[in-house]
Amino acid sequence: KSHKADAKDEKTQSDTTKDETNKIETKVNEDGTTEIVCTTKEPGEEYTIYQLPMMDNAGGAGYAIALPSGKLVMIDGGYQLDGDYIHDFIVEHGGVVESWFITHPHFDHAGGLLYNLEQDFSDISIEKIYYSPFTQEFVESKEAQPIISKETESSFLFNQFEAFRTSDNSKQNLSGIEYIPVKVKDQIS
Repeated sequence: KSHKADAKDEKTQSDTTKDETNKIETKVNEDGTTEIVCTTKEPGEEYTIYQLPMMDNAGGAGYAIALPSGKLVMIDGGYQLDGDYIHDFIVEHGGVVESWFITHPHFDHAGGLLYNLEQDFSDISIEKIYYSPFTQEFVESKEAQPIISKETESSFLFNQFEAFRTSDNSKQNLSGIEYIPVKVKDQIS
């Protein structure tokens, strides 16, 4: 058997690509997490991108980028039922989320974040949340009707998200979070 065949039998697959400036290694972990490690030519410059397994591949989305600083950037976060997995992942990677991006407030994208905000975990912190500013007015607007049907309207979690965003942030997990709306063509620095 080749090395790749052995790795596949163990439910872990790994590939490495190297050029003059970067080394990229990809593997699929036993829990289903896809991990891409990019090491740049700068000392200590290593970024790891994770595609997180959500609800037994039921279609939710969740990604994480481990930064050289030891902090994480989260993108979406799956369903609320994925919340414990997301929490444990964050803790295992240092417990600090520098930025969390919510692409849109569907239950399969924003649920993991909302779960972690609700639980008020003291072992994780979130510095910034970037979000698409969907509102009740938008959902009810003529502009949105072609893309949002009455059946999907209930899957938007904007009311729940807005409750956290506008709260007094007295909970440990919520204190100090900066909420930043992002619109088309915005640049984030």
